[in-house]
Amino acid sequence: MTKQPQLQRLRTLGLGWFGHIRRRNSWIIGIISFFAGFFTTLGAIVSTVLYAVFRSVFEGAPEFNIRAHLGEQMYAFVWLSAGFSVVAFIVNAAGCCACTQRRLPMRRREKEVLEKRR
Repeated sequence: MTKQPQLQRLRTLGLGWFGHIRRRNSWIIGIISFFAGFFTTLGAIVSTVLYAVFRSVFEGAPEFNIRAHLGEQMYAFVWLSAGFSVVAFIVNAAGCCACTQRRLPMRRREKEVLEKRR
């Protein structure tokens, strides 16, 4: 077994945690996930269009006896990967604005109100 997939998993895991540590780091991961989702979706569109074009060309020349068939598993895999990439972008983009661990210091007036209630 090669070490390349293991290093890639570690790199991906590290970048994911890097993006969730602080809000200022999250936008970097958001941009990376945007481009990943964009190019994955673009690849799915291009592969689907090329399949349709080649199928019509092959079926238009019956003398060659060529048939084109896009398997359901391949079609589902391409579009699921595009969908999950877009969902990953949405989750990472939402991390830029919400769900951070940073807490703002309590103001003096808020402290006084809380102390009076006790």
